[in-house]
Amino acid sequence: MPDSTTNARPGLILGSVAVAISVLALVAASLGALFPSSPSSWVQGSEDAAEEQEVARAESASSTSNPRFQGPTDVTELIRDVRSAVVLVRCSDGAGTGWIIDTAAEPKIRGDRSREFDSGGSALVVTADHVIRDCVKNESALSAVVGEIPVDARLLTWHKKEDIAILAINLDRDGLQPTTLVPQGSWAMSVGYPWEFDFPVPLMGRVIDHYGPVQYVDMTIQPGNSGSPVVNSEGEVIGTAVASLEDPSSELSVGWTVSVTTETLCLKLFDCDANSITTRGSEQ
Repeated sequence: MPDSTTNARPGLILGSVAVAISVLALVAASLGALFPSSPSSWVQGSEDAAEEQEVARAESASSTSNPRFQGPTDVTELIRDVRSAVVLVRCSDGAGTGWIIDTAAEPKIRGDRSREFDSGGSALVVTADHVIRDCVKNESALSAVVGEIPVDARLLTWHKKEDIAILAINLDRDGLQPTTLVPQGSWAMSVGYPWEFDFPVPLMGRVIDHYGPVQYVDMTIQPGNSGSPVVNSEGEVIGTAVASLEDPSSELSVGWTVSVTTETLCLKLFDCDANSITTRGSEQ
């Protein structure tokens, strides 16, 4: 369902981040080893993605002078650039965030859906499935705003388990390029629309770990931020924020955001056989 009451919990409750660990185990793990070994069923991605992860691990060993760890040289400029590609997504009585993706890979559009509009160009927007869940059968309740511009939106495809979805909006706008190169400990930022704000707000933190279809970042997204891009210091998208982890006994956040990896986008929502998810559409 969309973020009509809360944003962090629905993404977790809906099973979008079905991982084989409990929140209490995560809290305990923060005192020692962060995670157990990944189940073999989570070994996903292409050979290119695996190679990039090897590069990421190598970069981790020399992080002191690496800009991915030090953060951007101009945070204000980076926030401005990311904001230009962030979308306010409305569905029924709820709202969340999305981001315009710049990729040459084609979306796996469901048979009864279309990205065509009567006039104007279009762009692809990634968001969280629970943001648009109530609009799957009622697309007329779906709308979007880019900056201060209201635009028509169409739901193309979704994956409920991984909590991700793709929209088309009736606006030709440059997007953000995804990357699968995500070193542990690297700088990260999420830009989204928390409730009661009419402009995108940045949150900053560090990548904790990449684990199966998701990764964990030490920031806490707020209601309305689901579907927001998580970017690195270069402005490349490393994930899509979908939930905050909570201790179920206290219902308090443990301070970690769960984001769906770009590899998962490629596996579930895009056809990446001809073009990598990281290849810019503008290069075609």
